[in-house]
Amino acid sequence: MLNGCTLAMAKDMTNQKQVVISDISKWSFGHQACVLVTPGTQVQWEGNFTTHPLAGGESGKPDPMSPISKAMVNASTAAALIPTDAGKAYPYFCSKHTGMQGVIYTK
Repeated sequence: MLNGCTLAMAKDMTNQKQVVISDISKWSFGHQACVLVTPGTQVQWEGNFTTHPLAGGESGKPDPMSPISKAMVNASTAAALIPTDAGKAYPYFCSKHTGMQGVIYTK
């Protein structure tokens, strides 16, 4: 299990060129947003990133090399292009509330 997710739990979104994970303000501790995408998909998060800063990596362990850590972030959206490697997992979390977490899996 990675950031509360497994591949079997992931919502299959492989038919979408852009995936939106919305309203992170409703996330609570223990919430996971686990999705399966095609490599090269643009993933966008919507929420309050002033109070819920997005970080790539395992919960509580930021990974500065993660494509999610390199996401373009403003106060209400964040966007990352998921690399073209199939079979990878890209975990992410809120750096202030590490129970707010998820994983982007690639097919």
